[in-house]
Amino acid sequence: MTTISPKATALEFSLGELPPQPDPSLLVSRLLDHASEIGASDLFLSCEEAQWSVSVRRLGLIQQVATLTHEIGQHCAAHLRAEAGMDIAEHRRPQDGRWIHQTPAGKILDLRICALPTLHGLDLAVRLLDRETCLLQLDRIGLLPPDSERLERLLDSPGGLILVTGPTGSGKTTTLYACLQHLNNGLRRIHTIEDPIEYAIPGLHQSQVNAKAGIHFPDLLRGIIRQGPDVIMIGEIRDPETAQTAVYAANSGHLVLATIHASLAAGSVASMLAFGVAPHFLATALIGAISQRLVRTFCPECRFPLSVEFDGVTPEAQPEASQFAAMGCATCHHTGFAGRTGVFEFLEVTPSIRKLIQAQEPAQAIDEQGHRDGMQGLFQSSRALISRGWTDLEEIERHISSAGVRTQESVEG
Repeated sequence: MTTISPKATALEFSLGELPPQPDPSLLVSRLLDHASEIGASDLFLSCEEAQWSVSVRRLGLIQQVATLTHEIGQHCAAHLRAEAGMDIAEHRRPQDGRWIHQTPAGKILDLRICALPTLHGLDLAVRLLDRETCLLQLDRIGLLPPDSERLERLLDSPGGLILVTGPTGSGKTTTLYACLQHLNNGLRRIHTIEDPIEYAIPGLHQSQVNAKAGIHFPDLLRGIIRQGPDVIMIGEIRDPETAQTAVYAANSGHLVLATIHASLAAGSVASMLAFGVAPHFLATALIGAISQRLVRTFCPECRFPLSVEFDGVTPEAQPEASQFAAMGCATCHHTGFAGRTGVFEFLEVTPSIRKLIQAQEPAQAIDEQGHRDGMQGLFQSSRALISRGWTDLEEIERHISSAGVRTQESVEG
């Protein structure tokens, strides 16, 4: 008899004993159903030297949930690749595919599957997109009230460039969709360029990059500008031509929303300049930049207030100390966390910052001026989450302090 051995974790999963030749379609379906049930965003099947490892990403953390024998793992991988329209005879090159899967609960999962050759075999990463997941409104993504008001004001601008930065998986696309939801009132023509299109939104004109056909971000952006849009969303600025065209469009009266790789909001300026954008044109186009992270929030079912003293000081006297904790329950799969929220750093481009951009001053100078102009850094914004009992200091430090984000004290010093 062939068995799958689960790893003993809070997200433990077992298919029990299986026949010598199990149906790979059944196994894959049950793995996908389990991932969907626990709210995982990704499912991973990885070929290792002695076995196949099955892991999930839930609330941003990777958790191994099961192991497969080599024979079963290879059958499951072949089934996933076949359903995704890949060439199952190809083992040397990366491949991408897509598959629609329906769970027993009736959920429709849009699966984005990537197969990558590694030392011992293939690694498969499956991104799970739930079509029934509601897109967040602007007031639900985690912005503090002052920043939310600033962003709404900038979104009502007739033109300009707004950049969203942060590491992979920090919720940048969710923020862009929330902005588009705010703008999508039927009075504007809104075009998007995405890779891939994660959610189809009525009222938007959405275009997808197709690398195989030679259609990339710059090609679509040039075509969209000729369509006379009011708002353009660019999934990611990743090359000089897209960066320069986005700035041109913003200076031509279009509102442009885009993501770009940078650690902090001020770093987005350096990233754009590195693509060869003229400082003068960037200074006149850029109206705001947002840096963000995602942190886990306590499960509301098992959260409880801390009443003990720490070194003789009560939690209420320590505004930065965690004042709540969660013990874990069936609702949160005994992890203590049941969701995630954004932590934001909002840089509004003031006349002082515009001068620094024109002078090509470093990101640190722009960051310091932003704080003088009233910007709340990531660490400062996270204090509000702790004081409201949504998360704890350990979670904040894991995502923010450990990433080298400067605190307000270092700015003032």
